[in-house]
Order: sequence, then structure tokens, then C-alpha cells
Amino acid sequence: MPKSIDEIESEVKRRLASDKSQGSDDFVSKQFNTFKEEEKEETALETFFEKYADFAGKILSFINAKDESQPQMYEDLQIAGLNIKPRQVIASAVFTAIFGVLASIPFIILGWIDFAFFVICTGLFLAYVAYTYPSYSSQIAKIKAQQESLLALLYITIYMRVNPVLENAIGFATEHLDGPLGKDLKRIMWLLDSEKISSIHDGMSMYMELWLKRNSDFVKSFMIL
Repeated sequence: MPKSIDEIESEVKRRLASDKSQGSDDFVSKQFNTFKEEEKEETALETFFEKYADFAGKILSFINAKDESQPQMYEDLQIAGLNIKPRQVIASAVFTAIFGVLASIPFIILGWIDFAFFVICTGLFLAYVAYTYPSYSSQIAKIKAQQESLLALLYITIYMRVNPVLENAIGFATEHLDGPLGKDLKRIMWLLDSEKISSIHDGMSMYMELWLKRNSDFVKSFMIL
């Protein structure tokens, strides 16, 4: 059950009281400790599709489509957070189609033409699924980001009403967000804590273009804060 505004505000006050006893720097440092483990996952091939596309890209290494030649697919991969390149996606589609054709050969030899045709069609269909998967994942990521944006704005707004410190407000919000936007905000806090950026605004500038693609309304609302 979602927390009410009063419950969130009470949690903020408890957190502030706790931070005063532990030191204010501990609040941001918690984001560093939490994100260190999540950062490993960010660069790993998490999904089956990522692993499959990476495998196909190694097998069909002659496919050398540059990111610039597939701008929409490259953008979809960025939005979806898939750690693969367009050429690997194309390779996965081609590899799937080839595998479908090769798998049909034994059935052709046995004279099972209808079943062989079914296998080929299945392979082509799965190849199409592989090719369009980044676009599908991008749409899902946008939907999740839109839902998560409302929560992010709620937590940040309530925190700043009690304690108007943007860095701490974002840090507090990340503890309640686990989607694509939450990961972005956690990374910003990690970059800030590790002194790779000088301010929270520098970190936000890094992700502004991506956020505009996912949910421009969130960016507009955030600028008002």
C-alpha cells in the first residue's frame, strides 16, 4: 500500500534526526555504498536478450553496423538501458533466422516439408522479435519512468518542504525508487559522493537528454523545484 504524504513527511523528520546524530555526510555516503553493488549490475549483461545478442555478435562479427547508421535503435537501447550495440541486435536477428533455416534441413531431408516450413517461419518470426525487442523495451522503460517520475517528484517535494537541501532530497528519493529513473539518480549521488562531479546540477545535466526522451514532463516539473 502506497505511503501517505503524512507518513512520508514523518519518515523525513525521523531521517533528519538520525542524520544529525550520525553526521550529515553519512546520508549521501549511504548512496555510494548502495550504488557500488548496483554499478556492477549496470555494466553486466543482465537479460537473456543481452547475453544472446552479445553471443550472436561474436559469432557474426562481420556485421559491423555503426551506431550512427541505426539512430533509432541506438536511442531505444539507451532508453531501455540495454548494454549492447545496434550491430549486436542485428546480429541476433540474422543469427536467429540462419538457425531457423539450418534447423529445418533435417526435416526437409526426411520429407517433412510442412514441418520444415513451420520451423523456418518460426525462425523468421523470432528474428523479427529480436530485431524489434529494443523498441519494445524502450516503450516499457518509458512507461516505468512515467510512473516512477510521479513518486520521485513526490518524495523530493515533501523532503524539501521539511529540509530544502536538493542533494539530500534526491538521496532520500532514491531509497524508494528502483526503476530506471531511480538508477539514474543513484548514479548521480554516487558520482557526487566520489567527487567525479562538483554539484548535483552537473550530474543532472548528464542525464537531461535521456530524461527528455523518457518523460519530458518530469524534466519540466523538476525544473520548477
